[in-house]
Amino acid sequence: MNDNSKYPSWRVIIGFTLCPAAVALFIMSAVMFLGLLFEQDMRDGWWETFGGLPAILLLTSLTALYLFGVPAFLLAVLYSLMKLRKSLQAYLIVFVAGGSGAQVWTWLPVTTASSDEGLFGFPSAFFMGAVSSLIMAFFVLPKHEKEKVAGNISPPRPPTSG
Repeated sequence: MNDNSKYPSWRVIIGFTLCPAAVALFIMSAVMFLGLLFEQDMRDGWWETFGGLPAILLLTSLTALYLFGVPAFLLAVLYSLMKLRKSLQAYLIVFVAGGSGAQVWTWLPVTTASSDEGLFGFPSAFFMGAVSSLIMAFFVLPKHEKEKVAGNISPPRPPTSG
């Protein structure tokens, strides 16, 4: 059977398109946790402290998709067309392309952010795009067919008499 017919294109496209949202969730969760850990007075109660967390995380993720969804989607389609599979070469391609895509997108006037500002500076945008793409590659890229088939082969059985 053709190896290309089994390629999970939608899983790859959806997974890599969600990379900006994953970065936003991680960063905001860490910032809010550290803020609550060091600055929040817990006398306000649980709901006052954590009640807005889901809304803030959702808003942050949607904003990240709005700002960086287009390059993430375009790279995801490219990865799917290339039919990348788990390998060192594919991980390197995804790492460099994800970081470069995020960085180049910050230089365009579409994001309305200066490349000199905070998270959009050179090392930050490249690092977030590269690392999130690499981590996503571990989850969404399929294994090589040879690895799958090799694990399903059972040893030959001795002939039975009778």
